This record gives sequence, structure tokens and C-alpha cells, in this order.
Amino acid sequence: MKKLIAIVLLAVSAVSASAQMMTSRTLMKRENPTTWYVRAGMSVNMLSGLNSDDKDYGLTTGSKAGFEVDFGFHKPMGKSGAYWGMELGFANRGGSISEVDGYDDEYKYSLNAWSLKYSPFTFGYKYSITDDLKIDGHLGAFALVDLSRKAKVDGDEVDADEIFSNRFDAGLQVGVGVWYKKINLDLTYQHGFVGFVESPNSTLKCSALMIRLGYAF
Repeated sequence: MKKLIAIVLLAVSAVSASAQMMTSRTLMKRENPTTWYVRAGMSVNMLSGLNSDDKDYGLTTGSKAGFEVDFGFHKPMGKSGAYWGMELGFANRGGSISEVDGYDDEYKYSLNAWSLKYSPFTFGYKYSITDDLKIDGHLGAFALVDLSRKAKVDGDEVDADEIFSNRFDAGLQVGVGVWYKKINLDLTYQHGFVGFVESPNSTLKCSALMIRLGYAF
């Protein structure tokens, strides 16, 4: 009888401990859920890296409007508000170049590329103003490949392979956003490290300022 009572007490203790562990894990999942989201918005695409020799030669760069659409997630790191995440999206990049030759004739280049973009990691921190309102600062890396490219000179399309240098790019992006419940407004600056266009004396690289609206689900 004592052995039976001991076995029953041991079984009850095991069930109770298992229930507590399941409850604890459930609470942890509820407190630290992975946030999945979509973002879409516009970008101001620019070319940078023009040196003084090219400027003296008569080259200048300008910006072009673009877009970006992303799908990603944020995974909490503990309970402090810190997180890490990934993104996969579709975007375009490019810019404009103006060239004035020795006869004061001006040529205008319009450069656009449509790219598949992947961010392998982003680290950020969400600072809670209230339970529903959070400030989100983040820093991450990205890599992309151009799926399609187009180049125009004075409005006429030309062979893009004669203008563009690389189909690939990689770099960093830093931004800040605001979350209100499941709605997100985000402002991010992105800078690539790989040459996009080779001018006579410069290697021009792509950068972009993006403003996107997101929704978490």
C-alpha cells in the first residue's frame, strides 16, 4: 500500500511539473512572439562616389523615384525589446547622370534596375512609449541581384550592358520606425558597396532613402 501511494504521489508530481513547464512555455511564446510583416513604399534612389576629376569633366548625378516591397520577420531577443530579423523583397535602384562636353552639349542618362533583395540579418530595438506605441531603431545588411535593367540617353533607350557595371550589390541599411499596434511607418537609408556604373574616373555606387508603410500579422 505504501508503495502504491508513493507511485501515485510521484505520478501526480510528474503531471504537475509537466503542466507547469507547458504553461511556462506557452506564456513565453505569448510574451515573445515572432512578428511577421509586409512593408511597401517609395524610395529616392541616388548615385554617389563622383570624384573631383569627373566633376571638373562636367559630370553630375541626380536622384530618381523608386519603390520597395518587403516581407520579413522580427524575433525577440529576451524581454528587453531587442530583436533580430530577416527580409526578402523586390525593389529598384538607379539614378541619373548629366554630362556636359567641351562644346557645352549636355547628355542626360537615366538608369534603372529592378532587383530581388535579401536582408540576411537585421538587429533592432523597440522602445515602448505605451503598450501600443513603440519606436523601432534598426541596423542590418542586404544583398541584391538585378533581374532587369534599363538605360536611356536623352530619352532614347540604349544597351544597358554598355552602361552598367554589376548586377550584384551588397551593403548596409540603417533606419528608424514607429509601430502603433500592428501598423508600422519606417524610414531607412541604404548604401551599397559595389560599383553600379563606371565613369572615366569614378565608381558610382547606389544608395536610397526609403519610406515604407508596414503591417504585422
